[in-house]
Amino acid sequence: MNYRLIMMILLLMAVLLAACGGEQTETESSPVAVFFPERLESFDLVRNSSIDTYVGDSLYEYINGGAELYHLYGFELVSTASYARGSSEVILDIYQFKTHVGCFGLYSMLRPEEPTGVEHGAEGFSSSTSINFIKARYLIRLTTFEAGEVGTENLNALAAALDQGMQVQDDLPEMFTFFPRSEMIPYTDKIHAEAFLGHQFLTDVYTRDFRFNGEVVTLVLTEDPDSVKLSEWQKITGPSEASSRLFVAGEAALLPDDYYGDILAGRVRNFFVGVINYKPE
Repeated sequence: MNYRLIMMILLLMAVLLAACGGEQTETESSPVAVFFPERLESFDLVRNSSIDTYVGDSLYEYINGGAELYHLYGFELVSTASYARGSSEVILDIYQFKTHVGCFGLYSMLRPEEPTGVEHGAEGFSSSTSINFIKARYLIRLTTFEAGEVGTENLNALAAALDQGMQVQDDLPEMFTFFPRSEMIPYTDKIHAEAFLGHQFLTDVYTRDFRFNGEVVTLVLTEDPDSVKLSEWQKITGPSEASSRLFVAGEAALLPDDYYGDILAGRVRNFFVGVINYKPE
């Protein structure tokens, strides 16, 4: 039985388990178990536990609150195991999502402001006791309880091994390629699954922050093939003469906002495009 066929069977088992409502499974039932190394020979880091897996709705049994947010972005399962080098331990969690877009979306909600970036996967960040990064539809989270040199070495070694060993796509979601890169603020790409700015019609919204003349400006992009989002936007904003400078007349509207700064949004082809903290020249 070849590797690809084994993976297809494991993935099918995971889908069937998820359809039944989810439950903790054993190592052999996890489609991401192949990503967990037994040991790092060159670093003497050894897996010292089984691989436990939580599928579908059983996620709440593993994480302390917030499972709803994971499901909002298409969570499928998480597998977890611990590694040890001497008395120091590292916990490895690999979260699998339905798509790499959903995976990045959840990651973008967890990422702190002004993070310390890491050179793993498509994007990632670290702290004194953790490393988090994404590869395709997988979110890798490494945690140690030892905030010191040994703990940091263990985190870095295991993160590097996973990054090299997981032969999967490393790109950011394609929608971010539409954004300009000049003047962008690193680590500000986000995907908002629902109710962006508190508006129920603004779903699956992509944003990136930029800095101009000391001001932070946010660009907004989401698909709007039927102009539904633009129509709903205009219901709460009304027409705006200022908007015609950037958009075709009637295809945009300006919303004054004391908290976010004025928000200008309009339609470009099949997209709803916006600027938060808009200031006309």
